[in-house]
Amino acid sequence: MKIKVKYFYALIASVFLIFVLSYFAYPYLTGRSIFPNTNSNTNTDGNNDINSDNGEEDKVTRLAKCLSDKGAVMFGSAYCGHCSNQKKMFGDAFKYIEYVECTEETEKCQQNNIQSVPAWKINGILYVGSRPLDSLASLVGCPF
Repeated sequence: MKIKVKYFYALIASVFLIFVLSYFAYPYLTGRSIFPNTNSNTNTDGNNDINSDNGEEDKVTRLAKCLSDKGAVMFGSAYCGHCSNQKKMFGDAFKYIEYVECTEETEKCQQNNIQSVPAWKINGILYVGSRPLDSLASLVGCPF
């Protein structure tokens, strides 16, 4: 019986070790973050400027402008953590997003039947909750 217990502990230790190694090796091997919905403003050339040297806009800025051009509106609140995270996904490009602060513009939020934030109004349809940028792009028909 003691031998079986020894093997059991060895098995548990092995599984734990594999998990820990893969957890820390994944970002190193794939170049991706282990945390969802994180983005950085680092271009592929390593330049930390949002716009590249040749003056081209990055894809997040293009998406924000496209959302604005198509009439997409984000409803949020200064006290909402998910709203803050949604804003951070856009970084500096959030200035192009039409944003309604529901703590200040309560009448607008009531007129649009906003019950929960963050919420997006796209093509007359209300989408509640934080959305990945590629999801927002596909909802409005913007390239991303």
